[in-house]
Amino acid sequence: MDSSKQPVGIAVIGAGLMGRQHTSSAMACPDVELIGVTAVDARQAHELAAKHGTTDLGSVEAALADDRVEAVIIATPTNTHDELAAAALSAGKHAFVEKPVTRTLEAALELRALARSHDRMLGVGHVIRYFAEYRKIAATLEAGGIGTPAVATLGRRCQQPDWAPDKWHTDMARSGGVAIDMMIHDVDLVRWYFGEPTQVYARVIGSDKHDGLDYALATLTVPGGPICHLHGSWAEPEGFSQSAEIAGSMGMIDYDSRGRGELQLMAHAGTENATALPPPPTGPQDPFQRQLSDFAAAIRTGSTFPGDIDWAIGSLRIALAMVESSDTRDVVNISSLEHFFASQDANLTTAGGVA
Repeated sequence: MDSSKQPVGIAVIGAGLMGRQHTSSAMACPDVELIGVTAVDARQAHELAAKHGTTDLGSVEAALADDRVEAVIIATPTNTHDELAAAALSAGKHAFVEKPVTRTLEAALELRALARSHDRMLGVGHVIRYFAEYRKIAATLEAGGIGTPAVATLGRRCQQPDWAPDKWHTDMARSGGVAIDMMIHDVDLVRWYFGEPTQVYARVIGSDKHDGLDYALATLTVPGGPICHLHGSWAEPEGFSQSAEIAGSMGMIDYDSRGRGELQLMAHAGTENATALPPPPTGPQDPFQRQLSDFAAAIRTGSTFPGDIDWAIGSLRIALAMVESSDTRDVVNISSLEHFFASQDANLTTAGGVA
């Protein structure tokens, strides 16, 4: 078989909501071979492996020592990403990390340098661009379907993410709350559709208040682009929904996954069916599977992966700026990504690191 067509051996680290999603997509993806799964919760790992007929690898150390494993998918709490990704890269494995790549910018930059020094692919799960609705919006904008965009309002909502046994989402130090954990998807969309924001102004409640309920609003300034309003909620009664409204000089794009027009009153649901994911299509249109195929292609052929570490850091900077703006009650200015990386690389060179 052509080496560029050889499936990439993958291990999944984590058996929670996203670990289950990535395991399911990896099983169905022809471009990867799922070697096995592992998780801190041994029962969860065993049940996940049994469900998909794959191997419970027993530990992260065992996964990284397995020669069949070329890359790992890290689907664990955000504050653990840096340690696990560093271990994988140092072991010579490629790494795919759920978004946000890390909880802090400093940790993300360290992983970037480490991936470069080991010549390994470091991808991040900014999956939103693989969903058909958002791809259609991108195509419509590129074709000039609504003329010049003037105002964009993007949002996503779900109930309080308390499905993890230790409720790590509700700890701002671990997850960053709704602004960093979930609204980073809409930051991605703004950057993809309109370009790099230069200013952020936001208000964030914070997930460590009100028993984990969280809400955030942000306005992003994009030079030459529309006014961009983002809103994210971890205060819905149940389920997940996402929306986009973009008004232009010739028309409007209006998407709401709820698809309802009438007034509804709903009580808060239990946690057994709680989710922070829309139901993704199955088969070849599964956005997680398509993302994984692109990651495998980047490993095999050196092609560009849309969610590489540089892109992920760009989105993380803006998400962190939203929290900073809320804390300081002021606008946060953001330097260009090109200038930011040039400065970081120069600092690494001066310090004798790998640029």
